[in-house]
Amino acid sequence: MEANRGQGGIQQLLAAEQEAQHIVNAARNAKMARLKQAKEEAEKEIAEYRAQVEKEFQRKVAEIDNEGWKLCLLIASIHSLQLLGFELWSSL
Repeated sequence: MEANRGQGGIQQLLAAEQEAQHIVNAARNAKMARLKQAKEEAEKEIAEYRAQVEKEFQRKVAEIDNEGWKLCLLIASIHSLQLLGFELWSSL
């Protein structure tokens, strides 16, 4: 009789251990799923931020290019006027 009770106790411990292992595995899987989701969301946010920064950079480059062309045209115009004999700075 005592041996049967001891055997039943061991079986209960083994069942409890298996249940605990299932709980730990489920928690681990849930944690991994949350980490994967967080990583995907972070990568999406990073991609959106990079696109925004790249767009702003391209806008600034275009603005500088436009200003550079304006400066080149101004210098060319001044040079052309000087070649034609106009004195631009004498009246200043």
